[in-house]
Amino acid sequence: MKIELDMYQTLALSVLVLLLGKKRVSFDSRGGTELEDISVRKGEKITPPMTPVKAGAMFAGWYKDENCTAPWNFDEDVVEKNITLYAHWR
Repeated sequence: MKIELDMYQTLALSVLVLLLGKKRVSFDSRGGTELEDISVRKGEKITPPMTPVKAGAMFAGWYKDENCTAPWNFDEDVVEKNITLYAHWR
């Protein structure tokens, strides 16, 4: 059975393929400088964003979890799904 797609179906399928291959990384600065989300391909590393600033606190890195127990390693970690990284402050 041969399925023929019209131009709109082809376009929709192309957009779907692109969206499925891209993952969103959000940065929760927890009261610090707001940072834009970024979009990367699944399996890619990300570069560190601008260092956020927060009055009366010193930035201590980005973490994979809200409790800041698992640091994100920009040299080794790759994005496999939509994620949020959390700022840790001291």
